[in-house]
Amino acid sequence: MRIGATVIGLIFLVIAAGFVILGIESWLPGSLMFAIRFVFLISGILLAVLGAVLLWLGRHRRAE
Repeated sequence: MRIGATVIGLIFLVIAAGFVILGIESWLPGSLMFAIRFVFLISGILLAVLGAVLLWLGRHRRAE
């Protein structure tokens, strides 16, 4: 379970980095699709937060 959460968290972080890069690259002034940058940036941030939580859960050790 912990290994799966860690792997999925890493995958989410890689996808989030790609979305943030796409959001930055689509930052053209006066573009017709002006909202697409926010779609990429918001989804990238949400995936990054979810990936960080999964990484934390995957690497967190229980106190025994």
